[in-house]
Amino acid sequence: MNFKKTVAAFALSMMMMASASASTTLSGTIHLAPAGRNGVAVNSPDDRSMTGVAWGIGGSSKGRTARLATLQLIAMDIDMKSIPHKDIDAWYHDGVAPEGYPIFITKSAEDGTYSFEDIPQGSYYLLIIAPGQLNNWEKPLSQKKAEEKLKHYLPNWDAFSLLTLGMNDYTIKEVNILKGVNMTVDYDFNESPLKSLSK
Repeated sequence: MNFKKTVAAFALSMMMMASASASTTLSGTIHLAPAGRNGVAVNSPDDRSMTGVAWGIGGSSKGRTARLATLQLIAMDIDMKSIPHKDIDAWYHDGVAPEGYPIFITKSAEDGTYSFEDIPQGSYYLLIIAPGQLNNWEKPLSQKKAEEKLKHYLPNWDAFSLLTLGMNDYTIKEVNILKGVNMTVDYDFNESPLKSLSK
């Protein structure tokens, strides 16, 4: 009986050690709307509509083109006032994450895939920016709420909106990262956000 308890305790200890040492990854695939003949990306409920005009980054009118999306993962429990102004400027203007803070920035690969490695456990805002396109879709309520929270959370939202978001389309998601649990978040800017969120 004691031997069985010892074996069980050892197995539990090994599981806990493996969980503690396991790295946490957030990954997925981002699909962007294809750019047209004039380098214009149109994302509209009606494909014939030309009201959604954006500054394209090349691409073909034949099928979907995966340009490089920018992704930012921002922890929800940061004391934003403690970040030096010069680091805020570098973050907003140059896309450089402030050192020593749980803020992570990456770009998707040419095939649309991305990955954040070794993410600390916690709650985050995941911001995905689609370069060279605007969006005519109605934003879902969950994104509107997340955006409103982020507006009040980040220092100087107007500067962030101007320098980081610009005229590009974007989406904001709230994600919970658990230690040792890999997570996948995909997003398709080429279809209705309501359909994409239901996946």
